Amino acid sequence: MKFNEDLRQHVPPEQLVSGFGGDVDFQYDHAIYWPTLVELAESRRAEYRDRWVKGGKRVGEYEGYLRGRGDKSLSEIEGAQQAASLPNDSEKVPEVAPVGEALKVSAE
Repeated sequence: MKFNEDLRQHVPPEQLVSGFGGDVDFQYDHAIYWPTLVELAESRRAEYRDRWVKGGKRVGEYEGYLRGRGDKSLSEIEGAQQAASLPNDSEKVPEVAPVGEALKVSAE
């Protein structure tokens, strides 16, 4: 382990705050940064909720989907799995007679 290592070995000085040996003279101004942070958080929260509603309001929804990383929702995955399990045209489903009626079988 190394302690008090020169951070400029890992971060370019133009991206490093002067307190850590960099060139950036950053001054925090609450009146500027706080409203911007609140706006960003509200925007992300709204997008997150919209994706949750679009995905079917499911508890246990995939975090990647909710955060907009391109993952599919639970509903989309389950729909694809159901579609994959349906028989295609080459797999004919046997005909079933309604209750109380017999099927007519031809001798062809």
